[in-house]
Amino acid sequence: MVPRVAKAGRSFKGAAQYYLHDRGADTSDRVTFVEILNVPTRDPHRATAHMIDTATHADMLKRKAGLKGGRKLEKPVYSYSLSWHPSEKPSQEEQIAAAKDTLKVLGLEDHQALIVAHSDRDHPHVHIIVNRVHPETGRAMVMSNDQLKLSAWAEDYERKHGHILCPQRVANNDNRRQRFVKHDAQTRRQHFEWKRAASDELWSAYRKEKEIAHSAYKPRFQTLWDQRTARIATDKARLKADYKDKWRELYKQQRKALHAYDNRLTERLKYAARQTHSSRMRAFLSAVVSDGVMRAQFIQDQQRERGSLSAQQLHDINAASRQATDQWVNDRDHLRDSITDQNKDRLEDYKERSDDIWKTPAGSASEAQKRAREAAERKLKSDAQRRKRKRIRGPSP
Repeated sequence: MVPRVAKAGRSFKGAAQYYLHDRGADTSDRVTFVEILNVPTRDPHRATAHMIDTATHADMLKRKAGLKGGRKLEKPVYSYSLSWHPSEKPSQEEQIAAAKDTLKVLGLEDHQALIVAHSDRDHPHVHIIVNRVHPETGRAMVMSNDQLKLSAWAEDYERKHGHILCPQRVANNDNRRQRFVKHDAQTRRQHFEWKRAASDELWSAYRKEKEIAHSAYKPRFQTLWDQRTARIATDKARLKADYKDKWRELYKQQRKALHAYDNRLTERLKYAARQTHSSRMRAFLSAVVSDGVMRAQFIQDQQRERGSLSAQQLHDINAASRQATDQWVNDRDHLRDSITDQNKDRLEDYKERSDDIWKTPAGSASEAQKRAREAAERKLKSDAQRRKRKRIRGPSP
């Protein structure tokens, strides 16, 4: 059993996006189950909204509970993980029970929380996302000595299950109980070289993970653009089909009107009567003799009528296109905000892990850390030998 505490965060929305979905995607294939605690909903996204609301209205909850207000809590998101050994196969109920035990150990059993199980590693593990703000009192839980509490709980958990998988933790906890910190005579330079090597390896993994995540962002933006393009094409085709009947009816009416104009004096006189006063008399004479000038004017009027319908059709198409573009802008901005939150949470997580490396006291390294330290020692020895050979050979000619 390995508990790991992540760095406190500011955004429940970003944490939910990261833990409730696959890395750098909107899918959730790696999520095997979600358990919601102390929130009146079974929907994890609505539960996240409840947690945001609780953290936002902490001062109001304090006043309602008769407590004094204080400074706004900048980082209400507390998260940590519990990882089992690859050989262990805990059931869903056992994983939830373990998570609830840790919440009780940390004093968070009454706080809003999400328990999210992932299957993207070779070992079973769950992530617990907790609102540090109490949902009734508005008071923020102080998480001092949380890692020591979880370490002691993990040792007790392994003892209860009949196998100690991390003997080094048992030794370290014994030393803490005796107020004694183990030291294996590691030199300051060796410890610094180990921390630097471990930090370089960590940030190399961060850059690789960031690169993988960024490579997945472009197709998601392209998908939104393709959806906009397809919607515009669909709306344009629909409007074209709608206006097809209008055009057919207009052409039919105009052909009928032109035929009537050519063959009926009464129609020409009616058209002449609609002309302005200054040209009305001349229009009546043209109507009687069927003058070609007035006929050309009649055809121009029909052309203007068709132009008006064409302008209306273009206006409707542009309006539909603007609506599709506005939706695309909204979806694009939402995706950008989501990606920004994911990037911030990823960076905060790696910063916390880097801080843990640089805060590691000499002599408290795990087996993996010791191997990294030995590699750093070999590098120091190799560098010293190389400098020695260079002094023997002398400067280059």
